[in-house]
Amino acid sequence: MARMLADAKQTLWLLDEMPEDPKNPTAAEINAGQDISCVIGKAGFNLGSGTSNKEADTPLCTEGETQVPTSKTYEVAMNIYRYFDADTGQIDPAEDFFFQAVKEFGSEVVVALRDGGKAHTEDADAGDEVSLYRLISGGMGRSTDGGGYSKRVADFSVVEGHEDVVVVAG
Repeated sequence: MARMLADAKQTLWLLDEMPEDPKNPTAAEINAGQDISCVIGKAGFNLGSGTSNKEADTPLCTEGETQVPTSKTYEVAMNIYRYFDADTGQIDPAEDFFFQAVKEFGSEVVVALRDGGKAHTEDADAGDEVSLYRLISGGMGRSTDGGGYSKRVADFSVVEGHEDVVVVAG
């Protein structure tokens, strides 16, 4: 059994829509998306399940108190790199496509995330495990870090999640 270093082994796609069957997405549905792995900063990136909401629910016959999970939560944090035309210094909308898709408050997008042993340049194949999320933009903050590339801090809420589903042929 081989372990693999995780560095540069995450792929994030921007999809046009949630796959028809989110529990069984097809390779074609995932690969139809745009690879946004290189427009998201690695520092601070987080997308996935958060700490579940809990409720105290202890039988009378039990000592102490039992907390049981009642609902899932999700966490999302990402910095989006901005892209400019080298000649004019103005925004290059073609290269800045992900920021353009989410910059408006309330914008809704669907993303697919693959962790694992494949480089972001490799297509999704049947048998790959991905997580699908519908995100709603809460606005774009300013980066507090003035070093490195120009970027914006994205505020998103996850409104639908299908984690660790297996891609099927198609």
